[in-house]
Amino acid sequence: MLFDDSHMLAYKLTLDEFAIVARTDRAGRILEVNDRFCEISKYERAELIGQTHRLLNSGFHPKSFFIDMWKTISAGTTWRGVIRNRAKDGSFYWVLTTIVPETDAAGRVSGYTAIRVDITAQRNAEDSLVLETRNRRNAEELLLDIIEAMPIGVGAYDQGDRLLLCNAAYRDMVPGARDNWGDGRTFNDVIRKSVASGALALPSKIPPDDLEKAVRATLKRYKTGGQASTHELTDGRWFQAQGRKTAKGVSVEVVTDISAIKQAESTIREQIKYDPVTEIYNRIGFDSEIETAISDYAKTGTAFALGLIDIDHFKRVNDRMGHAAGDAVLRGVARRLKGLPGIRCAARVGGDEFAVLIDMSGKDIGGLCKSAERGAAACFRPLSINGSMIDLSGSIGIAVFPDDGSDGETLTRAADMALLAAKRLGRSRVQLVNEEIKTQHTRYGIILDTLPAAIENRQITPAFQPVVTAHTHMLKGMEVLARWEHPEIGAVSPTEFIPIAQEAGLLSALDQMMMESACELAGDWLTSGMIKFLSLNASPTELATRGYATNLLATLRRVGIRPEQISMEILESAFIDDVPAVVRNLDRLHEAGVMIVLDDFGTGFSNLQAVMGLPLSGIKFDRSIIQRLDEEGMLSATINSMVQLFQSFGMYTVAEGIETDAHLEMAEKMNVSCLQGYMFGEALSFAYADLFVRSNHAFRMSVSAPAQVA
Repeated sequence: MLFDDSHMLAYKLTLDEFAIVARTDRAGRILEVNDRFCEISKYERAELIGQTHRLLNSGFHPKSFFIDMWKTISAGTTWRGVIRNRAKDGSFYWVLTTIVPETDAAGRVSGYTAIRVDITAQRNAEDSLVLETRNRRNAEELLLDIIEAMPIGVGAYDQGDRLLLCNAAYRDMVPGARDNWGDGRTFNDVIRKSVASGALALPSKIPPDDLEKAVRATLKRYKTGGQASTHELTDGRWFQAQGRKTAKGVSVEVVTDISAIKQAESTIREQIKYDPVTEIYNRIGFDSEIETAISDYAKTGTAFALGLIDIDHFKRVNDRMGHAAGDAVLRGVARRLKGLPGIRCAARVGGDEFAVLIDMSGKDIGGLCKSAERGAAACFRPLSINGSMIDLSGSIGIAVFPDDGSDGETLTRAADMALLAAKRLGRSRVQLVNEEIKTQHTRYGIILDTLPAAIENRQITPAFQPVVTAHTHMLKGMEVLARWEHPEIGAVSPTEFIPIAQEAGLLSALDQMMMESACELAGDWLTSGMIKFLSLNASPTELATRGYATNLLATLRRVGIRPEQISMEILESAFIDDVPAVVRNLDRLHEAGVMIVLDDFGTGFSNLQAVMGLPLSGIKFDRSIIQRLDEEGMLSATINSMVQLFQSFGMYTVAEGIETDAHLEMAEKMNVSCLQGYMFGEALSFAYADLFVRSNHAFRMSVSAPAQVA
């Protein structure tokens, strides 16, 4: 198609108005840029000339992205794509880019012209989308191709409002410009044809047969003064139209497909109340239902309870079977919850946490508890995922309105207290709010508030329990146990404050403080040979932390204790989540000489094959195993075989929980290496432990000294 000067001028003005333009040589060095380029990049023209576009590299795109781009344009082919650049001030901007190779008389690529459109606002899904393009007076034969190829619709109207030119994207989204657009039709003609074609969706109040009214309504929606207007097509797409006049009086209309944005808006509106994974309420929707339930109670007296439900050990499902399986479990639990009798509504309010409103019509507290237990049994039946049966269990905390809370926030907090209590009591249970839980919650708050200072001031102190050799009962080592005598609430058990430390992110600081304190106090026992080793307990969480082994070895060097004088006791639960990280730390400690001992063996889930694959120096049998030996002959024979197996691999064995002569006799019949339990001493404060160690050492020295001849 041939164009007169007015057409080409319109193209030039259109491009210079909206585009970011640069020319480079064949090597990509910038030869010239337009003002828009300087404006968006925030570089002066002198700073850009002679540089390559690496100056604007944001680091967002992989190297392969630019390799493909250069491969395309070097072959003489036009390249189009979206690029994120970095301006001089460090801010980022997105551009829709078209790069057209320039060729010399011999047909070789001699340079490149890059036309870019700022799509930052569109990319960020902002309400208004302003695409400013500028026309650069460049090779006229390239202008039509560039504009025609742009994915953003562009239409130019002269001072008489006649359509001068439009590209394919404009014709696609504005039906009235599709056929024979160069026939001098006006903007009103374009709108009239668009409405008449039936491709434009009209407001429901406009009669479909009233063409004039529909045209007037549509024209009214096209705003003036450069503001954007939004329109819907009958095929479900949406576009945004925005007009602007150039200095020459040419009206340039830019039309952008915003269907994806509209779809996102629709999705967001849906997600405001619903969880996309389970398709039940999310927290926002659930909070709204609570308010409705409270309002209903005020009108009708209909009682209800709020339950919070946590899937026990849900992370293991994700880690072992993948997040798709985890999502399938969430959907399965949600389905079952919705189907339970008496459930007013169900919601997913966290990663693996659900909430329900329970209708209490005709139920007392006892009936509520029984109903909840039946519901838990039904909800947490094994679930088949991808051909595998997954065993499920859940912890449930329930608060009753208005006894446990007269508003949504208080009621939810009370249910959360009950859920926390259910978890601490061993999980897989239903727990209603009661006075004991309220008291425990108060105690929990005191511990949480004072724990940081207790760690910093070393108010949590190490206690030491003896480990003796079997048969001779001579002192071999001491195990370090944490003790806290709280000034306000008295003795606090490690089983109480260690989980709180983990929740509060204080476990690392607690472990470090305990290790330093114990090593400093027991250093003289080790260096003088009074004991052979000091046994420390490793937190499963900390054991999976990067750098754990390095920090521990550094602490030992600082306090002057050799690694081979330390026995590190680990639990089988350390290998549930991040096995590679745990093994890396254990290998590092083992190579340095630290003895690794598997604690509480017989209570976990590891098999012998897994145990043999670890860098272990010893095995400690749990007290529950030892205390059942005299009751179960088969168990005794099994443990005896295990002791022999472990010792054949060079491991020593410890039997803990030795409290009676019967325990002692059975343990020594198994030929374990060491013994531990109240029979040989409970956990002692340092002052008593120091007397114990020194008196045992003195006794051992006196027994081993040569007899004196009178």
